[in-house]
Amino acid sequence: MVELTEEVVEEGPSHLRAKLPDVAGEYELTCSPFLVQAVGKCCGVDFYFRAKYGEWEFETWDEHGHLFPEGDPRRFVLRDSFDKAKPGAMGLDWAARLLRRCLAKWWAS
Repeated sequence: MVELTEEVVEEGPSHLRAKLPDVAGEYELTCSPFLVQAVGKCCGVDFYFRAKYGEWEFETWDEHGHLFPEGDPRRFVLRDSFDKAKPGAMGLDWAARLLRRCLAKWWAS
């Protein structure tokens, strides 16, 4: 899997801002007891990551905040689940690792 260089710009107990210099990217990740989300951009393409109610998703979006249509080469979507019995169990460290894996898979595709 591709490893992307990450430079942490700001970090707190429930948020993380980072730059991805290899792909002209950046993102901001926030965690609360019931919702984890990240927004960012790589090489001019926006992405969104969300984990809620035992499921997570990673999607690339157009400049209007919409998922790219089927067949568009910029479209990239990953979805999976985690322990639904513990909907708030995804902490900042775990979410950041998962987001990095999504970014690496996207970049390698």
